[in-house]
Amino acid sequence: MAYHLIDDFEDNWSNWVVEPVTDGLAAAQESTIVKIGSSSIKLRVDVSTSAYHEAGWAGPGASFDVSDETGVSSGAPTGGTMSVWIYVNNLASLDQIQFWAGSSTADLIRYGDMTVADTQLTEDTWVLIEMDLTTATVVNTPDWTAMNYVRVQTDHNAGSSDFQVYLDQLYFGPAPPPAPARYMKPQKFW
Repeated sequence: MAYHLIDDFEDNWSNWVVEPVTDGLAAAQESTIVKIGSSSIKLRVDVSTSAYHEAGWAGPGASFDVSDETGVSSGAPTGGTMSVWIYVNNLASLDQIQFWAGSSTADLIRYGDMTVADTQLTEDTWVLIEMDLTTATVVNTPDWTAMNYVRVQTDHNAGSSDFQVYLDQLYFGPAPPPAPARYMKPQKFW
């Protein structure tokens, strides 16, 4: 099973909107901090004006059939992953990150409350986050033949400073292969 690219942020990054609309949040195309290709999306959080210590961005604005990747046409996924490359420039400010995906803001899965330790993020380094769709919280009945809503939400620490989150290559795919088994090298005992 192949991977299904949802957004590479090369040309349609402007389909991503701040959600909820509030001061202190912005999305912009980025051409210097890029993992793959020539651009990524920069999500800026101005902590002095973003309400409730959280920020959200929603996209991609187009509809995709990811039923092969989720294993079902609607409802709770029976397989698959949602993956994205992520880069954070100030980890001390980031408390948690959440990803939501579905066919609407009411019919979706929520993969969330991942702390910096959960994601193994490293400041100023690209990290691939792979989320097992079968472990996500299901809200109502998402239609995976018409997936058109993805939300990225960050929660920041009180008293923190502004920070940026960069995303590149958002895709759905099969479950990752299991980790290779560890074994000991045969020993000679003579």
